[in-house]
Amino acid sequence: MSTVNSVFCENSLAEAVQRFEHWRATREKRGPIPDELWSLAKSLGQRYKCSDLAKALKINHSELKNRLIHNESATQTATFLECFAQPSPLAPENKGIAINFICKNGNPVTINGLQRADIVSVISSLIGGK
Repeated sequence: MSTVNSVFCENSLAEAVQRFEHWRATREKRGPIPDELWSLAKSLGQRYKCSDLAKALKINHSELKNRLIHNESATQTATFLECFAQPSPLAPENKGIAINFICKNGNPVTINGLQRADIVSVISSLIGGK
């Protein structure tokens, strides 16, 4: 059964190589790789190492790696909700407020000690506002 899967994978890679070569041979002018070919390359990224795939398809390793890594995050959108901090009778007001979030690279971040006036500017800076 592994032989069948191996043959299927090799045929898929061979087909992808042929499609990339056909695109290169038939394009009228230099330009970006079409989205359908990137989708094909990304689908093979689960079966092959990025370096091997980039070499076989003759595409930029860094761009392929970037597209493979950010494949999931590119399809997700952020949803922001308006919320109001309520003072807690258990926590003294002078300790400030903490903001917890996860960066797009997956690392958790905590910002402690914020005062109410600082929250809007911090959130605006984090999402790219002014």
